[in-house]
Amino acid sequence: MKRVIFVCSGNICRSPMAQYAWTARAKERGVPTMAISMGTLNIPMERASGTSVEVMRELGIDLSSHRSQGVAMGILARADIIYVMERKHEQKLLADQPALRGKVRLLGLLDDAANPEIPDPIGKERAFYLSVRDRIVACVDLALDQIAPAP
Repeated sequence: MKRVIFVCSGNICRSPMAQYAWTARAKERGVPTMAISMGTLNIPMERASGTSVEVMRELGIDLSSHRSQGVAMGILARADIIYVMERKHEQKLLADQPALRGKVRLLGLLDDAANPEIPDPIGKERAFYLSVRDRIVACVDLALDQIAPAP
């Protein structure tokens, strides 16, 4: 079973979208996996942003039960793969725990976009959330293809 962790800043937009998309897509494919998400800003118990919940609901994915959590180094150490949204997240994790080198990857490197970072949609318009959601879901699908190709 692959243990995957998604990391962004607040754990209220990007990393929850990735976590819940991963869980839903892995289930559809029959891939045994566990996914969680965390934020480098260490914001505890906040709900996913309302727009994140809305845009994921359109895909049949429910984020309403999500509560944010900060980075827990002990849990990160047990992960097989840690996907981050921006280089600053990678830098933060590796500065705090250099042993994570080799496990931490930019999620956005999986697609062919010019920028490997996935920008934070917080405070932006709904269309921006949709573009971020679509890119995250596409990258999640590509990551799952590396583990178990789609049927």
